[in-house]
This record gives sequence, C-alpha cells and structure tokens, in this order.
Amino acid sequence: MKYVFYLFLILTIAWLGFADEEKNADRPLKGNWDFAPELQWESSSAGGDALVRITAVRVDGDGTTFVYDSKYSKFFVFSTAGEFLYEFGKQGEGPGEYRRVFDFFLVDGNIVVPDMNKIHFFDKKGGFIRSEMTGGSMIRPRAFLDAANFLTVPFMGDDHKGNDRLDLFNLKTKKRTTLFEFPQEKNIEATVSGRQGTMRLVVRDDSTTPGIVCLTDGKDLYFGKNDRYLIKKTDANGQEVFSFSLQGRDRKEVTMAMKKKRFENFTINGRRPDPEMLRQLTENIPDRCTYFNRIHVDTNGNIWVFVPDLGNENGQEIDIFSPAGKYLYHAELKLPENYEFSLSGFDVTGDRLTLFAEDEAGDGLLVRYRIRIPD
Repeated sequence: MKYVFYLFLILTIAWLGFADEEKNADRPLKGNWDFAPELQWESSSAGGDALVRITAVRVDGDGTTFVYDSKYSKFFVFSTAGEFLYEFGKQGEGPGEYRRVFDFFLVDGNIVVPDMNKIHFFDKKGGFIRSEMTGGSMIRPRAFLDAANFLTVPFMGDDHKGNDRLDLFNLKTKKRTTLFEFPQEKNIEATVSGRQGTMRLVVRDDSTTPGIVCLTDGKDLYFGKNDRYLIKKTDANGQEVFSFSLQGRDRKEVTMAMKKKRFENFTINGRRPDPEMLRQLTENIPDRCTYFNRIHVDTNGNIWVFVPDLGNENGQEIDIFSPAGKYLYHAELKLPENYEFSLSGFDVTGDRLTLFAEDEAGDGLLVRYRIRIPD
C-alpha cells in the first residue's frame, strides 16, 4: 500500500491546514440513546480454566470471539453461540511463543500478537505462521491498516524531542514515519533506589494521562490528543478532511480513593512493585480524567467516543456523533451493580457487544449482548 505512505507525508505537513471544525455544544441533538442490550450468552470458563484476567477481546465478522487471559498467558476462542472451542499460545522464547502480550488484533484473516520486540502471526485456529521483528521493544501497535502497516504512539524512552507522536510503522521496511505531533504531557512516574540500583517506572493511562487515541479501519483515520475534546478524521485519499469537538464539557474528577484503587492490583510481571513506588504512582495520578480514551465507528458510520470516569465502575459513558461529526446522542452501557466494567476486555463488532466483567470477589464473566446501533 505505497499510497498510504505518501498520503501520510502530506497529512503531516498539512496538520495546521485542516478543514473547518464542527463545534458541538455539550447537548446531544437527539437526546439519550438506549442500546437496549439483549443477553445472548455468558461464560465464566474456557474448558477447565476459569476466566480470570481477560486483557483483550476481539470478535470477527461471523461472531467468533477471541480473548487473551494473562493469568494463563493463553488465548481462548468461543463460537458465535458462546461455546468454548479451543485455546492456543504459550509464554516462552521459542517459535510462536511470546514473552508478554499487550494486545492483539484480527488483521486480514489472521491473529496478530505484538510482543516485546516482535510481532507474531497466527491463523484463526491458532496455528503459528511467522514472526516479524520490529527493531525496538517499545514499538507497540495501536491499530493496523493492513498486515504490514500499523499506527503506533512512541512511549517514554523513544526520541520524543519534546512531542508526543503518532507514527506509521512498516513491518517490511522497518521504516517509521511521523504523521502528527502534539505537545508532550507529563507521565505518571515513580523512582526507587535499593541495593540493586535505581528502578524507574513510567505509566501511560489513556483514562488519566493525556495521550494520543487513534483508530483506523484501513481506509479512514480518526485520532486526537485527549487533553482536549477534539477529534480529527482523514479519509483514504486525503481529499476530504474534518474535525469535531465538544465545547463546555468538564472532565470527571479523580479522588484519592480512586487513585489508590487504580493501583490496588497493579503488578509488574506478576509481582507487586515496591510500596514506595506505588505511593509515588498514586500521588502522580492527575486529579481529572482525560476527555476520552477510545474511539469506535459503527456500521452506520457513527463515531462513538468513550468517556473515562474512574468513579463509574459498572458503566461506560459514550458520546455518539454522526459521520459528519455532529453530536447526536449521549449513552451509557450499564452492568449489574456488583460487576465492574473493563474497557480493555471490550469489543463492539456490528450489533454485537462482547465484554469481560469482574464481580466483587474477582470472578470473571465473558458476556455477549445484542445491541441497537444508532441510526
């Protein structure tokens, strides 16, 4: 897809020359939207394994569900009716084995699994195909345009030069092209010293730390820096460009109790960090959430913007915009009071909503709903 490379070079230069912004008041034109969720199925286990820490959920076009459970370092696959089908994957250093899974994607009929310094490709049955080296441990895909090109946001430690960047990375050439740049924000950081030296931990969290949120369906690109409620869209040809914003919205408050809960179960490679490090991380969390932490485009072309709120553990607020960026609806997905919503274990494909939730005891449940998609 050579045209993508040249298109993005043009967009980088044209950052300040975007079309007029669609400015929306914080009042949806059509009021609230009711997704009217209908339960299709639910599952608490995969074979003999109870679902514990589902960190990513993906659903393909026919409704087959793929999840990754970090408790077992394995992928579990469920049918469109919720029946457990099979598992695959193994932690290790050998062919097709991975050190750590941050996320995974369904791309061109395959399962794509980013690792520390490489990207693994599996078929839909979990059969290993190949691995591609990225040339850097911090090159983590945010979204794939195709099997060779993906969007990435460089993490702390890369050459930021004072800015956060949205980059296009080509797996074949290992070439990284900066598409857009934004002023860099302060990360959540902690440093402790001990007998073995000094350890520094940097955390980026789209719900509390301002950063770049992006989405692509292979032809359109949606992105924004979530320290303000402004999202931009480019089409595949670079001919029609627009942006939209929401005016007058206050960010959700983050109390000290919420900050402590944020790191309540925080681990690094399965181990709890030093108490002093946890104290520093907690104190460094901002007092307000970001404006948004996820973007989704539904089958009607409407743009969903997910609003973070650490105080709303069993629900998710969503602002719904028209394909032209007009604020149409406000909506909220709610779970039973004793269940906690997990944005990482969450997928909307067509009118299928699939999510992972945890109850107060920490027991997990994978749930599929049928929902109404806005007109």
